[in-house]
Amino acid sequence: MVVWIVRSFDLHADMGLAFHWNTKQLFVYVVASYASTANPRKNQIVLWDTILEATNPNKVLRHDNVFLKYALVDQGEELRANDIQLQLRWDHMPITGLLYTGEQPHDNTTTFTLPSEYDDLPKQQPPPPKTTKTTTTQEATQE
Repeated sequence: MVVWIVRSFDLHADMGLAFHWNTKQLFVYVVASYASTANPRKNQIVLWDTILEATNPNKVLRHDNVFLKYALVDQGEELRANDIQLQLRWDHMPITGLLYTGEQPHDNTTTFTLPSEYDDLPKQQPPPPKTTKTTTTQEATQE
C-alpha cells in the first residue's frame, strides 16, 4: 500500500545574511530526514523549494500553511511512528566561482512523529460529485 503524507508547515526565515556581493541567487529548500529499517542512516527528501534572486529587495521568507511541493510517500510502511526532522537548506549560486551550501543549525530544526497507524490521520472529505451543466453558446462566452 502506498500512502501519500500531506502536511503543511510555516516557514519564516530572514535570508538576507546569506547574500553578499558575489551572490546571484539562493536555491532554498526544506529537507525531511528520517531513519528506516531498510536504511538506518538518514533518508533525505526535498519537500519544498524556491529561488531567491539577489535583485529582489525582499530577502525574508514568510510563508504560512505551505503545503508540500514534493510528496512524502510511504511505500513500505517505513514512515509509521517514525521521527521526521525538517531542516531549511540553501545553495549559493555565485556570480563567479564555486557553488557552496548553507543550512539551518541542527539544534534549531523541527521534528515531529508520524502516527503508528494512518487511520489516525484526519480523513479528507471526498469532493462533491460533479454536476453537469448544459450551456448555450452565449452563456459559455460570458463565463
